[in-house]
Amino acid sequence: MIKPIPFGKYILLDKLATGGMAEIFVAMARGLGGFEKILVIKRILPHHSSNKEFLSMFFDEARILVQLNNSNIVQVYDFGEVNGHYYLALEYVEGKNLREILARVQELGEKIPLEHSLFLTSEIAKGLDYAHRKKDEKTHSPLSIVHRDVSPQNILVSYEGEAKLIDFGIAQAVHVKEDTESGVLKGKFGYMSPEQARGDRVDYHSDIFSCGIVLYELLTCQRLFSGETDLEILEKIKKCHVPMPSLYNSDIPEEVENIVFCALHSDREKRFDKALDLQKALVHYLSKINPGYTSYDLGSYVKKIFAHDVLEQKKRMKDIISLIQEIGGDDLIRIQKPPHSVETYLEGEKKSLNTVQDAVVNEFGKKLEILDTYVGKKPVQEEILSYDIEELREKSKKTIPSLGLKSLTYMMVLAVTVGFLFSSMWYLFTLSPQRHVASVKFSITLTSDPTGAHIFINEKDISHVTPYEIQNLKIQDKIIVTLKKEDYKEKTIPLSRDEIKSGHVVIKLEPIL
Repeated sequence: MIKPIPFGKYILLDKLATGGMAEIFVAMARGLGGFEKILVIKRILPHHSSNKEFLSMFFDEARILVQLNNSNIVQVYDFGEVNGHYYLALEYVEGKNLREILARVQELGEKIPLEHSLFLTSEIAKGLDYAHRKKDEKTHSPLSIVHRDVSPQNILVSYEGEAKLIDFGIAQAVHVKEDTESGVLKGKFGYMSPEQARGDRVDYHSDIFSCGIVLYELLTCQRLFSGETDLEILEKIKKCHVPMPSLYNSDIPEEVENIVFCALHSDREKRFDKALDLQKALVHYLSKINPGYTSYDLGSYVKKIFAHDVLEQKKRMKDIISLIQEIGGDDLIRIQKPPHSVETYLEGEKKSLNTVQDAVVNEFGKKLEILDTYVGKKPVQEEILSYDIEELREKSKKTIPSLGLKSLTYMMVLAVTVGFLFSSMWYLFTLSPQRHVASVKFSITLTSDPTGAHIFINEKDISHVTPYEIQNLKIQDKIIVTLKKEDYKEKTIPLSRDEIKSGHVVIKLEPIL
């Protein structure tokens, strides 16, 4: 059963994904009068919280997104920090990303209908045009935002047919000055422009090229730039050889091919002048072949190919909401246990801190609030919400004169128990962090170069291929990973403690010569 987790003023309902840098959760914001809103929390993984470069990139994303208000860009609602965890609260889009849609279509052995490809790309171009033209709300000077990472993973398509750009984490803007100089490669290699691949300074023409790659892959269901290594991919992009889309899909008309080639011209000055021009060209042709086309048509198509997923997702969300209502909002917000079982020694026995807390709550009916535990390089820290002193003082004035022997005995037991709890927690604080790390569970994303390798854990086939997230790992676990891929040498490596804690491992495979 999924257990909602309080996180500041939000309730984390379900984990969507864990990457090498952050965790993504579906969450709920609750307010007065029964106000509830479903959103997404993007939370930096704990071991990145001390990484100044990464935090700077995360803050830049927040500063850019907060100024963007467009239907084709995921909205940001909040940015903050809870117990050392930095986060973004973002719009929840119920649907799939474009990479998932392309994978499903290939799995079905189909092609995406032309009108869907044209409409979807036109919506992304519209969102890019808005970002490119956006001006600072105070100075009214152009922000000159360039996304630099337009790719299927960063395009969400809702079940209602909305297309939205996400992940402005590496976007370039006037007020984001760090790491925008030439020579710095940022973005997914397979979706870079030639100037981006060379490490030159980029402008909005680079996003137009990337959008052209997305259009090409929607029309053909084929990767445009792929290779065995990142270097090979970059070299192909620099040469900018683009096969005719009709070689892979004979239904693509010449006028659409011309739009593709204009967006994918190697010379940035010969591409569409603005993303708006690309959008207009796509909409113009769409209106000729299907003048009544709307977002409803795209949404119906996505729901059709993901029919089972839609039902499962609705059921899952319904179960989570029901659980929240069953627990009760006040209790859920007031009681927050550590996310991991933290062990200590009490009366010569090893017990979890959660068990100790439960015993106190059950015995005296008092709700202690234990805030999030962070186990890492710093000592473990727990904070207990103490009762309001003035409130207790007023209550004591009224109750102490009438106390009998039974009540005094009860208070003594309570005082001894609470004191015992505090002393045990003090002992826990003085222990070295290494003593508790063993009980903390980690997740690690395993990736190979190239991807698609079959994964074996401790010689057992887990029936998954890279990239894949391995969950519930403990630091003391002995994990031996073997990757097998046709035409490549089998590779076996043990995962070190540092690799498990890093949250992301990339294994390079060698081709069989």
